[in-house]
Amino acid sequence: MSDSARRAESAAEPAAEDGPQEGPQEDLPFEDLPFVDEHSVLVKASAADMWRALARAYGGGSMPSVTGVYGQLVAAEPRRSAGEPLAAGSTLPGSAVAESVPERLVRFAGRHRYSRYALVFALAERPGGDGPRRARGEHHRVLSP
Repeated sequence: MSDSARRAESAAEPAAEDGPQEGPQEDLPFEDLPFVDEHSVLVKASAADMWRALARAYGGGSMPSVTGVYGQLVAAEPRRSAGEPLAAGSTLPGSAVAESVPERLVRFAGRHRYSRYALVFALAERPGGDGPRRARGEHHRVLSP
């Protein structure tokens, strides 16, 4: 057995004297996932139009087939697409809608053999309701060793 295979095998099983160990693949609450980055943009569209565009981007076209192939390669959870785009509980390979407030916020959460992650998209009206709306995306992730 190679050194790297031995290290991987020993890392996969905690030593008996150490007791159970938690790793990045455990069910960490969203709030405990480390913040990675955030991007925002002002958009000249209504919240309803932005929500529909987000639903199209995450619910149709070729994306599910691409994410399905990649998801199989990295053992992503959830494994299949199900439900209406952006509806709480719906899934794509590698992510599930953990929280959804139509035209305001959607939080995706997922995992694969290398990490646990969450993506949050928030849409906000500008003060006074006129002009562009702010679309903000946050990325939280913890990587497996």
